[in-house]
Amino acid sequence: MTITFYAAKDEALDLSLTLRDAADLMALLQIPFDYDGSVNNQAIRGSIAEARKILKVRGCEFTRSSTTYKSYMGEPVIDKGLTLPRLESYLDQLDKIVIESMKANRRFVPWG
Repeated sequence: MTITFYAAKDEALDLSLTLRDAADLMALLQIPFDYDGSVNNQAIRGSIAEARKILKVRGCEFTRSSTTYKSYMGEPVIDKGLTLPRLESYLDQLDKIVIESMKANRRFVPWG
């Protein structure tokens, strides 16, 4: 999943996530996960602020260790896991996207 804001025709701010990380990030933000959609800028700013508070108290609930498993086709898959620093980085990147979207007088940030 990619959350993107196009600041100009040739410049984009984006946050690219694996589907598993995206689902975990949306859970932290308390936003129902879907493969594509959008969220109001004001609402997501509040969600980001709340997520930062949650991470300080219950952050380990949103992390996971790295694992290796086989896909349904039998191929090995490496999941790098999800650490607190990576979650914090996702929130930082998302906040930058939302701020730029607001500066451009947009109301929503889309993902897909």
